Amino acid sequence: MVEYFGEQLSGFAFTVNGWVQSYGSCCVKPPIIYGDVSRPKAMTVFWSSLAQSLTKRPMKGMLTGPVTILNWSFVRNDQPR
Repeated sequence: MVEYFGEQLSGFAFTVNGWVQSYGSCCVKPPIIYGDVSRPKAMTVFWSSLAQSLTKRPMKGMLTGPVTILNWSFVRNDQPR
């Protein structure tokens, strides 16, 4: 989930083969935070609207929070956490 949201934010870079083992046999590609992070456009409106249109029941949106994104990312040494 961190990679999905990070791809939609500015200030993140991703490697092609930068897989790391996070726990057990689960491997992830942590993003590299290289500058100020900002959101250039809406991230979940389309998918939330699509999911809600497929059911009459209320939908709960889920987001990966900023602390989780920060903790699961590599931050350059010259950037403040």
